[in-house]
Amino acid sequence: KRREEKRREEKRREEKRKEERGKDSAMAQQIPVPFPAKAEETQLCSNEKSKRELSLQYTDLAEGMGRTYRAFKQVYQPDTPAQQ
Repeated sequence: KRREEKRREEKRREEKRKEERGKDSAMAQQIPVPFPAKAEETQLCSNEKSKRELSLQYTDLAEGMGRTYRAFKQVYQPDTPAQQ
């Protein structure tokens, strides 16, 4: 009887853990992913620990994309016709 009770309690805990993880998933937040994925493959992560413990500073997405565009624009800019 004790073992059965222990198994049920462990099962409840596991269900609760799955439920909690599901709240942070991209699917739960309706964030599209660029590939087919199962719920457990869409877990979102926080960068708070790396900021706090490693003093990392992240670049805002829009700023990073702007920097990337400006850097590659010079490399891949098509030749313009000669001015007449």
